[in-house]
Amino acid sequence: MYLSIIAQIAPKLKSARLLLKQLKQINTLVNIHTKPKIKTFTKTFTFVKLAMR
Repeated sequence: MYLSIIAQIAPKLKSARLLLKQLKQINTLVNIHTKPKIKTFTKTFTFVKLAMR
């Protein structure tokens, strides 16, 4: 029972981690180019982090 649940969740966690890495890269790019837009991006970023807990 638990193993099947873990098996279903594991790939999603991996993709979520990859998504986070990509978001961080995008975040640094955004930081370099435009300072004012960061606030909204950081909000989405923290929201994604919270959603994955």
